[in-house]
Order: sequence, then C-alpha cells, then structure tokens
Amino acid sequence: MDDHSRYLYCEILPGETKENASAFMRNAIAASAAQGVKIQRVLTANVSCYRSRALAAVLADAGIEAVAFAVRGSSQSATSKFGYWV
Repeated sequence: MDDHSRYLYCEILPGETKENASAFMRNAIAASAAQGVKIQRVLTANVSCYRSRALAAVLADAGIEAVAFAVRGSSQSATSKFGYWV
C-alpha cells in the first residue's frame, strides 16, 4: 500500500521463498509503474526471504530503498509478518 496514492498491489503466492519475494517485487514494480506510482521505499519483515540477495538486487536495480523491521511476537498482526508495504 502506497501511503500517498493509496495504490495497493497484491498476489497470492505458494510460500515465502526468495524466488517468490523477488518475483512479487518485480511484478509490483511493473504494475505500480503502469499506474504512475513510483516506489521509493519498501518496508518488510526481517525474514530471510526478504533479506535475500535476490530481492536486494531487484530493489537496487529499481533504485528502491529497503527497510526491515523485526517481528517481535503476537502483538503484531499476521499480515505484518508476511507483507510488503510500498
């Protein structure tokens, strides 16, 4: 979800792998650009697939800053564990 335009992109994927995370981000970047939304930063959970070199390369190629946060337990919702915020 973009905090300015309220543009939202989502996909249902089979699991949290670096391949899925990278493919999702490539698709999200392309879909956002098609709508005129430029992604500047991505907030992710601090999970291995989101810290992968593959995802970092996709973000770096697009000039996007990645910001990770630590998931600390049940006080955060399940979607915050598995989601991207753009």
